[in-house]
Amino acid sequence: MNEEQKTPWTFAKIQLQGRAGMDGLLKYTASGKPILSFSVAVNRGPKEAKRTLWLTVKAFGDLAQNTQVRKGDMLTVEGNLDISTWQDRTTGAQRERTEVLADSIASKATQPKTPDWVEGDLEF
Repeated sequence: MNEEQKTPWTFAKIQLQGRAGMDGLLKYTASGKPILSFSVAVNRGPKEAKRTLWLTVKAFGDLAQNTQVRKGDMLTVEGNLDISTWQDRTTGAQRERTEVLADSIASKATQPKTPDWVEGDLEF
């Protein structure tokens, strides 16, 4: 088979930056493998027409066990898109969900905001 006859690999790589919409939920499969799930809000467009996209992220294995996600954390996630389809048990309708399967997660934890009125040391 020559190079022209080979089917090239295709993939849906994604990098997103946004805020965690919930604390990460760590669960284990029946065989004991860890899965971390959380949502990320990504804002698009100018301030006047801002649109927020909500994406579900899943991490597996060591990445799932070694990553802590707290609601409000600023995250950078790299991974692949995955589309799951299933049939709704109630309506019988075909359903679809797009998720990000994370390869890496970087967190810049949100620091508590100091109120504007606090200046220097407080004395009572």
